[in-house]
Amino acid sequence: MNQSVDNAAYQLSETQQRYFATFGFLLLEQLFADDIQGIAAAFDSVMFDENNDGVNLDYSEGDRLMVPAILDRHEDLKWLKTDPRILGIAQSIIGRDWVYAESSGDLLECETTWHRDVYASPLTQLHIKLLFYLDPLDAETGALRVMPGTNYYQDSYTHDLLRGQGFPDRMKDVFGVDAHKLPGVPVPTRPGDVIVLNFRTVHASFAGKGPRRLLNLNFKEPGPPTG
Repeated sequence: MNQSVDNAAYQLSETQQRYFATFGFLLLEQLFADDIQGIAAAFDSVMFDENNDGVNLDYSEGDRLMVPAILDRHEDLKWLKTDPRILGIAQSIIGRDWVYAESSGDLLECETTWHRDVYASPLTQLHIKLLFYLDPLDAETGALRVMPGTNYYQDSYTHDLLRGQGFPDRMKDVFGVDAHKLPGVPVPTRPGDVIVLNFRTVHASFAGKGPRRLLNLNFKEPGPPTG
């Protein structure tokens, strides 16, 4: 049984829930301001360990190192799985039957063009991710960019947009402009902020310089019963 969060102080407000449901993302500023130094130190300890079981992913624009299940790789990160601020977000959006869907750490030295997340996440099942960017980022240094409202993945607008997703050259072939010129909203962050993102919300990152540190926590609604 999941840990229930009954204290309203840890749950999203009605307006925050409505914002997320409408636009597909939500920025929670300085929610972990008092904890972020310890989180970053533990993150670095894992990510810069040559035995971290990381996966190197080559992008045309640069490299990405991804370490799965990062919360389980350091004692000073495990507590995040039961922190009431984290669980309050999951419960507010998904409900009391939320399912923890693992974590990961990323060192990003690449751009990521417009895409939605679909890997191992059926479209009919709500999935969310909580993003901790451990370096200050803005539109000129690789901050997350989103296309608000594309969480409505069955909408004709989103369907048309996704004809060019995932490949910068395809975006230009479809829309006549480079991917980074398509209309999107940058979400500047400081260490201690948390971005809540619907997996289906179309997002990207451009203009990143040097490694950007990202900690992900994922949650989902339960799937249909089996058997």
